[in-house]
Amino acid sequence: MGKTTDSFKREIGKNAGKAVSNWLFGDAHSTPYRRVDSAKGARRETQRSIAEAKREAQRSIAEAKIEAYNDRIHRNQMYALDAAVLKNIDSVANIHIPDNKEDLVTLLSELSVQVEANRWHESGTDEAKIRNKFCDALLSKYKQCVQKLQFIDNTEPQLFYFESILKKAKRDRLWKCYSGWLILLIMLIIAICVILTPILAGAWATGKMGGLIVCILIVWLSFFTLKTIRYRRLKKLRTPKPIRKNETDTTSEVKQAQNNSMETASHTVTMEPKRQSVSDDISTTIDLNDYDRIEQRLNFIWNKYRHRVDDRILERRPIFSAEGEQESILFVGINPSYTPDDDNTMITSKKGTALLYNSLYKRPGAPLYFKELEKIADRVGYPYTHINLLYARENNREALLNTNSDFIREQLELTYDTIRRLSPVAIVFFSEYCYQLIFGKNRWIDPHSETHGHYILRGTSIPVFFSEDIMDMNYQSRERLIRAIRQAI
Repeated sequence: MGKTTDSFKREIGKNAGKAVSNWLFGDAHSTPYRRVDSAKGARRETQRSIAEAKREAQRSIAEAKIEAYNDRIHRNQMYALDAAVLKNIDSVANIHIPDNKEDLVTLLSELSVQVEANRWHESGTDEAKIRNKFCDALLSKYKQCVQKLQFIDNTEPQLFYFESILKKAKRDRLWKCYSGWLILLIMLIIAICVILTPILAGAWATGKMGGLIVCILIVWLSFFTLKTIRYRRLKKLRTPKPIRKNETDTTSEVKQAQNNSMETASHTVTMEPKRQSVSDDISTTIDLNDYDRIEQRLNFIWNKYRHRVDDRILERRPIFSAEGEQESILFVGINPSYTPDDDNTMITSKKGTALLYNSLYKRPGAPLYFKELEKIADRVGYPYTHINLLYARENNREALLNTNSDFIREQLELTYDTIRRLSPVAIVFFSEYCYQLIFGKNRWIDPHSETHGHYILRGTSIPVFFSEDIMDMNYQSRERLIRAIRQAI
């Protein structure tokens, strides 16, 4: 019993000492039980770290999968875009360049719109590189057509316009595709100038600077003079020259003889005798711009809609026909196309606010468009007059018609007044755009006015015909139009 009691006392004393030690010194002298608890906490912290690492790994894997999916979608989009671009390139490459000048000019006019609409992108992305392939192919085909027109007829009036578009496209391609290299070239030139500065200073000090400057000026002036002489010579050759009345009559007789011979050779065409015109002995030309009526009205419209219509349209002077023929067939287009060289080749109005072409379309060097109109009028047996519904020079008809509606309406009112003054024997409106503007209830052409295959201009008894553009009409369409006009008048 004594030993047992002593052991019990010693154990109580030891536990009491541990309790006091833990209370006084904390973990520094903790019991083994306390150290076991700390180890459990460390294990839990390790487990949390492992779980966090697993979640981070799972997050990285998910992000990698999303990135891979996006890359796959992007590659598929690039493949589809590349296939579409290659298809368009094949279409451009398969365009046949005609040997006939008139057909070549028509093709260049169509390609001009494409070249101006498709601009190069800065080649920093895959999409830009792919899209630029089509622009390169289009430019190459356009360049081939321009070079062929230069070879066929270097005096073609529209050649300057096509050449200007080609130069503009080349500049756009150079800057968009090689902007980085151009910046490096500019920096290199600056560095060379910095290096040459001491050399030039030495030449100045030795008295040789004046001779060096004179040599540079002589070379530059010689180059500039030769380029200016070439430009003016080509421009003079390509600008149609005005002809006298007797020359016009002679040319018309020759042209009529050629048409008669061609029509006789084409035995599939049944000709009717040409009707006698009242213009055989006296002039029947009408001044459509009498007392500057059209010019003043256009000047008023252009000033009225300043800042309400695209400045790019209003900055271009309007174009109108200032002459017409009595008892003529009136051909009406939608609006004059935009050709920068018109400001040099067309006649300027009295006040300089508009351009007019008078009888330009009757000259031997007139565009093929007017020659085709003349053929139809000759077949019917009447003279012809040509005007446009609108006067703003713009190649993008959709953009023009989507401008201010009052701007369009006031131009149409001016044209309607001109038509009433001219009083033609028949009117042919070309293109779907004309149809959209003037056909409908309470418009120029009432749908209920149709009779015997034609309509009637509101407020008159003038027969009206709608047709596709003259350059798009095939032989059968032209024959149907000619027969319909003959029957109506």
